[in-house]
Amino acid sequence: MGRFRIILLSALFISACAQKEKYSDITQTIPPVPEIKVESLNLRSARANMRVRNKVIGLINFAQSDSNIKVEVQIEGLKSGPYELHLATKGNCKNPSLKHHDYKDLGEVIADKNGVVKTNVEFINMFTHDLMNKTIILHSKNKRFPKATACGQIEKS
Repeated sequence: MGRFRIILLSALFISACAQKEKYSDITQTIPPVPEIKVESLNLRSARANMRVRNKVIGLINFAQSDSNIKVEVQIEGLKSGPYELHLATKGNCKNPSLKHHDYKDLGEVIADKNGVVKTNVEFINMFTHDLMNKTIILHSKNKRFPKATACGQIEKS
């Protein structure tokens, strides 16, 4: 029984080596894929008008800088305290999804005693075309199950 296994394994090995030689030059027959340039990927800036019940309360500007995005946040009319910004990958301002797998956490911002958020942040290794037609959600960090405080659709500026 042991000899039979050795003979069988040897035959399989020799067969596999022969098959490898048979197909070794197949990659030489595949032509290279031509480079395609898409103009929309050259997008350098975007913006989101932050709204509460259809009233604009602020603006978030996105500007491409190499492989980073510089973000300028200006929002008014909030209660003072900490807020979180999220990039929703699903949903929109009418139905924003705050399920953990449907958004990317963009960090915390603080509304001052006058209810104003004014800050600049930078997202590393991100491009403005990755943000297009997505939704920015601002919600209070003080709530256990937060609802969106303000929301904005990201569009070309």
